[in-house]
Amino acid sequence: MVVVGWWLRVPIAGSLTLFLIGTALYAFTVAALGIMLGTIASTMGQLGLLAMPVLIVMQLLSDGSTPMESMPLWLQYLMRTISPTPHFVSFSQAVLYRGAGISIVWRELLVVLVIGVVYFAFSLRRFRRAIFGS
Repeated sequence: MVVVGWWLRVPIAGSLTLFLIGTALYAFTVAALGIMLGTIASTMGQLGLLAMPVLIVMQLLSDGSTPMESMPLWLQYLMRTISPTPHFVSFSQAVLYRGAGISIVWRELLVVLVIGVVYFAFSLRRFRRAIFGS
């Protein structure tokens, strides 16, 4: 916000409150993904080696760096299913550049929330199984 709004003087069309709520939801989902990777890896080194390719690939194929239209259709569906980033990119562009309200972006926020809940539930199940053995 500081760089875009004040330094570059690019007008922000949408609600900063809505954007911050969406960003918090996205942070929850990415944290849930990290926790899930942590439950899969057995050591810190394995976690680092597992997280790097997963996060880099998800970021590169997120529609923020590479347009979705340039990907094969099956990869577009896969990335929109397992990665919260394409939905967050779409949400961010709609709110910040086009001034979209909650009535327009609620679907993107819902998808990010569902992906986060799935990752968190999977992580919780694996963690409980590791701790309690059931």
